[in-house]
Amino acid sequence: MTRLVFEYAQIYKNNQPQYWIDHTPTNFQNYKVLNQHYPNAKFVHIIRDGRAVASSVMPLAWGPTNSNDAAVWWLTKISFGLAAQLSAPEKVITVKYEDILQNPETELKRICAFIGMPYNKDMLLGKGFSVPGYTKKQHSSIGQLPDNSKTDHWKSNLSKRDIEIFEYHSLGMLESLGYEVIHQRPLAVTRKERLFFFLNYIFLQYLKQTIRRKLRTYRALK
Repeated sequence: MTRLVFEYAQIYKNNQPQYWIDHTPTNFQNYKVLNQHYPNAKFVHIIRDGRAVASSVMPLAWGPTNSNDAAVWWLTKISFGLAAQLSAPEKVITVKYEDILQNPETELKRICAFIGMPYNKDMLLGKGFSVPGYTKKQHSSIGQLPDNSKTDHWKSNLSKRDIEIFEYHSLGMLESLGYEVIHQRPLAVTRKERLFFFLNYIFLQYLKQTIRRKLRTYRALK
């Protein structure tokens, strides 16, 4: 990994890179191994309102496809970062995505102070990072100023029932993280809803496989 970092830096005419920032989502699942190999590393755990995460992830070609699975998925993901900070608070800092949107300069200065990196106002513009071509559509906001107006888009993107199902699983975590909940006594997912989610998942998997087969055929003919 270190060799690859130096090779990448040379492409951008930087033979003496001082910092290496990696934002792979699964890093906290491998925290122990990464910390062993890079004992000087610092870890930034960014948490976003789980309902906003569900709203963003459910329409994508990967990840959970319904609010029930999205809630369990979100809780599992953030638990790794919270556990890492609990075991090594001097190595891990937790930042809320919404705080970055509301007070970007304050939060960036706090992060830089924690990791030992000089703060630069250009950081507010999100410059200096090239998004891979296959994720440009998904990460279209990179390189733009933080947009606080998108914070509550999940309220209109998710149905009332989707929000309730998500909060049934994550009510305690949302409240502990300081997020306002809509349902104080959310109802659990029903058997009928579970069946619908399952059938919808099967249909989506079939659709994805069909599209992949057509693409392979098209490329072979081309």
